Amino acid sequence: EADPMDTGNRPGVYIEFKESWLNPKDMEVRVYNVLDECGWNIVTKPATQADFYASGRVNVGNTNGKVILQTFSFDALRRAYDVFKGQVPMCFLLWISKPPYATDIAYDTPTGYADFIRYGQEYGAHIMGPAISGAPNNYPEMNKPWQAYMIRKSGMMNHPYSFDSYAQISKYMGYYNDYYN
Repeated sequence: EADPMDTGNRPGVYIEFKESWLNPKDMEVRVYNVLDECGWNIVTKPATQADFYASGRVNVGNTNGKVILQTFSFDALRRAYDVFKGQVPMCFLLWISKPPYATDIAYDTPTGYADFIRYGQEYGAHIMGPAISGAPNNYPEMNKPWQAYMIRKSGMMNHPYSFDSYAQISKYMGYYNDYYN
């Protein structure tokens, strides 16, 4: 059935690896193999950049380069790197809480943030995914201008989560416009 709200954009797929102890010890290998069977594993079937956009629309979902891996977990990031060797886009998600859990940023300082960026780079992350504040989820703010700057300076992409309201989008577009204009 036709969707009257369909914009023609075809985004890709985000696969999140949870804490390793929650999954079978070969979870990352299983994902690698399933992606390979589906023709979505860019390690064995490289994606073509030209197909990611078509007629001004996101076309990633119609390519074999449609997958981005992501995790909050140090161990899952390392395990994914052992299997994918940094050849599939990986997003290292950032979170802070009081008191911090094992995979949380304990120190919301430039040094603490830099430690997470370095760890992400060491284990094949291409993207940092900081939480953003605001209703309705009220996540902790992990993408302040100085934090976004550190991610850009590292050469990694910045992919904040989760934009759930127009107010959040407006706030962050303001940061973007201030920096780039």
